[in-house]
Amino acid sequence: MARAARYGVTSARAFLSFQAEFFAAICDHLGHDACAYLIVMYQGGQPVKTWDEVKRLTAAYGWSNGDGWDKSQGDYGQLTVMALRLIAAALDDKSYADRADKLVAEGAPFTDPTAWMRDLTFRMR
Repeated sequence: MARAARYGVTSARAFLSFQAEFFAAICDHLGHDACAYLIVMYQGGQPVKTWDEVKRLTAAYGWSNGDGWDKSQGDYGQLTVMALRLIAAALDDKSYADRADKLVAEGAPFTDPTAWMRDLTFRMR
């Protein structure tokens, strides 16, 4: 989607802008859970209405990273960082890259330079 948006596909840019708001919100409100494997978005068949509720319910289900990274093993940190950086480039909005940099600085798993170089799928900086 980011590539299509960069090539000027209007509908791709519109969709990416919508998607970018979700990525911004999870980073701004969920802390280390921004790249957790699971977060609670529905409770009892109904959508959760606030980010505070998402955070509380994710912790209640035992899915939260809390202050660590136990629920973000694998490539979830890389996927989140890559998505944020692609969004930043496609929308020409540095705030998304800043969010990615914050996750890296906080030590999100597999986002250090060595991890990027080991994984051919995600080899980028």
